[in-house]
Order: sequence, then C-alpha cells, then structure tokens
Amino acid sequence: MKIRYYLFLIFVLIILACDVTSAEDYNEAKIKEILKDIELSFNLHDLDSIMENYNLNYRYIKDGYAENFDDVREKWDARLLEYDSIEIREIEINQSGDFWVTVTCELVLIADGSEIVVSEPSEENGDISYFYKSAQTGWQICGKDFSFID
Repeated sequence: MKIRYYLFLIFVLIILACDVTSAEDYNEAKIKEILKDIELSFNLHDLDSIMENYNLNYRYIKDGYAENFDDVREKWDARLLEYDSIEIREIEINQSGDFWVTVTCELVLIADGSEIVVSEPSEENGDISYFYKSAQTGWQICGKDFSFID
C-alpha cells in the first residue's frame, strides 16, 4: 500500500513540475511563429516560404471581388519588389474556439530608410489576419471568407 502511495505522490510531483501550457497559449505561440516566419521569409525575399503559410483555398472578399491564393501571392510578390524588409508589430491574437483566430497587427514595410505602416485587418487589407487550424495542415492563413471544408 505504501508503494502505491509513493508512486502516486511521485506522479503528482511530476505533473506539478511540468510546464503545462493551455491550448490557447499553444495556439497563440503557433500563430506568432507563423508571423515570424513570414517576416523572416520576406526579409530573405523568399516568396515560396511566405506562401507555405497560406491555405490553398484562401479567400478574402473585398469590394465585391474574391481574392484567392494566387491573388495574395501576387500581392506579396509586388511587396517584395517594392520593399527591402518588413516588420510585424503590435500583434493581438483573438481566438474564436480551437480552430479560428483573427490577428490584428501592423505591417511595417521598409524601403530606402522610410516606413509605410499598414494596419491588419482593414478595409484594404486582411491578407495575414485570418487563420484556420485544419487537422491536415495545422494553422494556416485562410482569409476571412474561407470555406471551412477540409
């Protein structure tokens, strides 16, 4: 009987010693990891690495036009041609359940020492603001009008 007690006590101590992270903390860390990857990939001028963070079914409707994966790829390609580097600042992550996240942030596009700050999401932009977690792909940027079909 004493052995069971000591085994139970050891088990409890191990559990208490572990750094237990909530699902929300884990999801937030994964989203920040994706944003950091986009920032690094942009600064290395690696369009393909940026686009690996996007779901192929990306969809964002603005002004009656449905922007898709190819459209957002063209947008990033144009940014890479125009700007030297990017910083993603003022990140706020709003979780809606376990599979949907909205990110509010500032994209700071830098060229020749000057900065242009773009708010995400806004009337004009939302291309890094909406994330969906799929069983097959994990967290990816999907656009606010994404279809939730895996």
